[in-house]
Amino acid sequence: MKYKIFGGNLPAVSCHLKAGETIKCTAGAMAWMEPGMEMQTESDSFKKMMGRFFSGDSLMHTHFTAASDGAITFSANYPGEIIALELDGNTVIARQ
Repeated sequence: MKYKIFGGNLPAVSCHLKAGETIKCTAGAMAWMEPGMEMQTESDSFKKMMGRFFSGDSLMHTHFTAASDGAITFSANYPGEIIALELDGNTVIARQ
């Protein structure tokens, strides 16, 4: 997956997925997407949902799978910065 971080005080990240790749995000983070992206909302067990509720996270997670090559963009809903961190060869996009 390739990505591009852009924007000033209200940043966004555009992720370019190849067909078959999936990205997971919290509900409400997606700003826009190109045609060919399939969305599936997932809920976990009640215990995991309550853990996320008390930590201030979203109760539901959304999976976006690319049926064909395309891009999906996620944006911050408050001022800040989006940075990329490399962890064991996997890329994690985090808000600071």
